[in-house]
Amino acid sequence: MSSSAPPPPQSDVTPTEPARIGSPLRVTSVDGHSPRVCLFGASGFVGRSIGLHLDQIGVEWIGLSRKGSGERCRSLNAMSANEVHELLNQYPIVINASGSLKPRDFENDFQGSFNEFWQSLHRFSKLISSCRVTRLIHISSGGTVYGESGHERAREEDDELLPKSWYGRAKVIEEDMLAQLANRRGIQYVCARVSNPFGNSDAHNHGFLDVLASSLQQGRTFEARFPERASRDFIYAPVMAEMITTLALSDATGVFNVGSGISTRLADVLDHVQKLMPEAKIERMHPDIPADVVTMALSIAKYQRHFGNTQTQALLPVQYVEHRLTQRK
Repeated sequence: MSSSAPPPPQSDVTPTEPARIGSPLRVTSVDGHSPRVCLFGASGFVGRSIGLHLDQIGVEWIGLSRKGSGERCRSLNAMSANEVHELLNQYPIVINASGSLKPRDFENDFQGSFNEFWQSLHRFSKLISSCRVTRLIHISSGGTVYGESGHERAREEDDELLPKSWYGRAKVIEEDMLAQLANRRGIQYVCARVSNPFGNSDAHNHGFLDVLASSLQQGRTFEARFPERASRDFIYAPVMAEMITTLALSDATGVFNVGSGISTRLADVLDHVQKLMPEAKIERMHPDIPADVVTMALSIAKYQRHFGNTQTQALLPVQYVEHRLTQRK
């Protein structure tokens, strides 16, 4: 690693230890009754984590996804429009964790990806408009909508949005259109800008940290393709799920960052892994990727002002990777 590389950006909220168990949360259902949640994208990486947390805290919920998966998640493709409408009217708090597109899709097929994005947004908006939804929590991408963090302060919710990629620009369009829809329909709206989640218990092939750990566990070479100064705000999936659920069951509205509040340099993670596991096969490449955010840092000060710390025990990125590697057979 070059000694001349600048230090990674740091958040204005820098915990010195994992989130404390027992920190107070001010979470209430919107209407004073038992909340009922409809979770779009329940079979995806983010959706599965949220569903697990809803189960743990005893909240009644139903999942929807294109194909469906498991007893709680029904297939949108197998349901009629009337069935979906009836379901939403029974589960009026909607968490939108859907979205199958990735940044690379826009690079490989911009027109096809943008058309898919636009059609999906139109269908979802039409559906929400036709039902008695009282609250909409939309999950966006904190890693792409703000653009480059550089080495300034961590990004806050009121900062100007300067996405570099078309994926990020599409997310900004999605945020704005759903906010306008909610305003017209009198729906309480929250936009949760999520950082880089890791550690979903049943999805070990998603994201930098899990792919790194899985590759090395299986004796495969991990190809690290990022600029040397690259950094990310990583958030442990159970903590992410708690933060999003807290937003869903509160009466808060507006934009909230959902992350750890700490920016971790990717090269530091690899350095730690190679000390722990000298035989690890890691091939480092440092390409210039114009359309990708290199340095990312999110502030979670706004969330903490509203809700305090999370109840779920957090893991730092290196702690998680070390745990995964020490469990290798």
